[in-house]
Order: sequence, then structure tokens, then C-alpha cells
Amino acid sequence: MSTPQKPDAKPAPKPTPLAPASEAGSSKPGNWGNIASFTALVVSCLALAVSILEVSTIRTHQRSSVWPFVSIEQDYSSGGYAIALRNKGIGPARMDEVIMTLDGKPYGELDRLILDAVGKEDAFSYDVYSGRNPANSVIAAGSAVTLFSVPWDPRTERLVQAWTDRVNVETCFCSIYDQCWRTDLNDNQPKEVKACPGPVAATR
Repeated sequence: MSTPQKPDAKPAPKPTPLAPASEAGSSKPGNWGNIASFTALVVSCLALAVSILEVSTIRTHQRSSVWPFVSIEQDYSSGGYAIALRNKGIGPARMDEVIMTLDGKPYGELDRLILDAVGKEDAFSYDVYSGRNPANSVIAAGSAVTLFSVPWDPRTERLVQAWTDRVNVETCFCSIYDQCWRTDLNDNQPKEVKACPGPVAATR
């Protein structure tokens, strides 16, 4: 009898090579590090934005809590006529500039303004009028300063009639935080400005 032949042995399968550590699985340590850094950056930016907003809110509150509002008032009473500057705000007003004008010309002396308004025959001086210029001073909240005041008599009545629509009072005032506004007797609505200008040279 012939000896049966053994079937050919199959070659052993080759081992599958292992994937590199950087490619094993979908989670890559390098990517997680980048995501963590980016997240930290976003959180830092948000924290900075919140801090800036808080500081801005605090400053706005501080400024509004000491906001001055200067109104220029004319008073016609039984005792006479007056022009006063009244601070209706809730903070002190630093009066950087206060000038009176006649026909648009600034005057440094009331005597000269009165003379040009009514003429020599009806002019009068500080023996009749009273008041003071509050420039370079501070008007407290709720307080007023009389710029000009006269009792009624024929001369003062003629003065008030003569300078109606011709006289103006212009002022520039600031808060303690250097927020500044300009206003005048004709408009009497303060408008915010960057800063008050230097003193205006009087023509008289």
C-alpha cells in the first residue's frame, strides 16, 4: 500500500503591525492641549471684558452722582431785577468761565456795559447795582450766585428795557471729574464740551 501524502502546510499569518501611539484612537493628546489653551484664552478675554464693563459702569455711576447743572435765571420781582447762576444738579459746579456780552461783545466791567446799553445820562455804577462774577469759583449743588442785581427805579427800568434781547450771559462749567458744559442765557440748555476754553478777552 502506498503511504498517503500530507497536505501542504499553510503559511502562518503575518502579524498585523501596531498603529503608532499618535494614531491609535481618535483622541490625540496634542489636540486636547490646544483645546485647553484656547479655552483658557477665551475665559481670560471674557473676564477682561467683564472687568472693563464693571469699571465703566462704576465710572458712569460716579460721574452721574456728582453731575452739576447750571441754569442762568432772570428774576423780575417787586423789589427789582436780577441775573443769577443756579446749580440745579447734584454735584458741585466748577465755574471756569462767566462772561456778559452786549450785542455779542464780551465785557469785563459792568459799568462799561451799562454805559453802552443806556448811554451816559441813564448810566449808573456799583452804588446802585450789586453782584459778583463767580468765574474761577465753585457753586455747590442747590446753591446760587447773583451775577447782577438792581432795585427798581426809572434808570434801572430803562436799563432792563434797553438790554432785553441784547445782553447775554455765557458760562462754561465742569464737574469734579472734568466733564464740562457750556450754556448761555438765551439757550439755557447746557451742552457737553471736551473742555472749557481759556478766558475770553473783553472788548471793554
